Amino acid sequence: MVGRKLAGLSKDALIYGVGDGLGKMIGLIMLPILTRVFGPADYGAIDILTISYMFLAVATRFGVPSGVQRFYYRREGDSRRELVTSSYVYLVLISVVITLTLVLLAEPLAKLVEGGRQQILVSIRILALALPVELTWNYLVLLLRLRRRAVAFSVANVGRIVITPVLTVVIVVVMDQGVQGVFQAKLISLVIITGGTALFSRDDFINQVRFATFREVVAFALPGHPGLLLKSLMNVLPRYVLAYFAPMTAVGIFGIAMRIGSVMRIYVDAFNRAWNPFAYSNEGASDEREIYQLTFKAFAASLLIVVSTVSLFSPELLALLAPTTYTSAYVLVPGIAFHIAVEGLVLIFSTILYTRDRVRWTSYLATIKLVTFLITGLVLAPRYEAAGVVGALVAASVVYAVCYAVVALRVFQFYVAWIRVALLLVLAAVLVFGLNAMEAPTLVLIASKLAGVVLLGGVAAYGLFNGRERNRGLMLLRQRRDQGPQG
Repeated sequence: MVGRKLAGLSKDALIYGVGDGLGKMIGLIMLPILTRVFGPADYGAIDILTISYMFLAVATRFGVPSGVQRFYYRREGDSRRELVTSSYVYLVLISVVITLTLVLLAEPLAKLVEGGRQQILVSIRILALALPVELTWNYLVLLLRLRRRAVAFSVANVGRIVITPVLTVVIVVVMDQGVQGVFQAKLISLVIITGGTALFSRDDFINQVRFATFREVVAFALPGHPGLLLKSLMNVLPRYVLAYFAPMTAVGIFGIAMRIGSVMRIYVDAFNRAWNPFAYSNEGASDEREIYQLTFKAFAASLLIVVSTVSLFSPELLALLAPTTYTSAYVLVPGIAFHIAVEGLVLIFSTILYTRDRVRWTSYLATIKLVTFLITGLVLAPRYEAAGVVGALVAASVVYAVCYAVVALRVFQFYVAWIRVALLLVLAAVLVFGLNAMEAPTLVLIASKLAGVVLLGGVAAYGLFNGRERNRGLMLLRQRRDQGPQG
């Protein structure tokens, strides 16, 4: 039974990963265009506006998507559709109020970014108009996840990220709209793909709205919303801290490193989209503890391999995608990839606290992470600029992961050999920095890096799993092979 459940989880995660992966690859393909149209300073401005918008999009949701996930499987039929509709209607009303406020405040906000150029002012207003559409898009893809429509989710996601680069090329390069053209393309693509996804998901809604239902969802989700908000704020603060202590060029270099490190997001987001519905639907099952234990070990081992691969090949990837003014960003990638990997691994602990109604702890722990980052960042950033900010992210991630593990495992215990995890991290760090510092012909260097990844994967498999768990994994692989493509 556990094997079948985990096979279903891995299948959903793979489909989500393919959808996100194709989209992120198209985003990386856009890098040669954007980095040649915009210098590091302009790219830094685009990066700050984009990440600020993403933070605001999370803040506007008030944690309601987490609440909808919690109650979705407890209802059926019209009751479920009433839950979905009520939550969405009230969220849209809130987002419209925030949009109008941002439009009115656009001018003073623009002065905070490079003195308030006209292009920055227009960009802020465009992003304000995009907020309700972004909320709708995210809500619709959440429904696809809850219905386990992984293929439909991937098609919708890829559709958006295919349309956006095409429009960006037309508006920014052909029409020469500059910085504001990047956000014009974003808004237009959002409207197109959200409209198509809404038609596909129209049966999830009903002509019935109850404020009491929305209040119930918010009452559950709101205690955890500060945690989500602080987690999202951690994506914004590094840029703000860096912009305060260093020129916008440094922000642009940091933004490019984040773009390369975002390859990690493909894997982390794919797991998250499959994991949350899977974990909630198996809450209280007799095999729940074993599911958590095997999932954590498998995800940790795979994260270690992906982080090492991204870090090892970041110099080659940057040399391929960006001009030489950006290639120094590769030294920042390992720390950023590690930070994103920790965020992904902590999702398992976070789900424990949500399913056990310890939601407030997510906010407390996110506060600890934020404070740790600010203390270390304010010490390191003035001297080391972007490298100092990345160092602060790593320090905050380590403290965050340790605290989360202590709290979550007191609520719901499962076994992991933590000393082995720490030793594997040390081995990966030595491997990455040693091979990236090595001077050798290109083919020899690439072959050495591939061999290092394979070696690390083998050590992780034998270091984290016991013999019984390895045998179970081999059995699942054989079953998948025997079932063929349809399995």
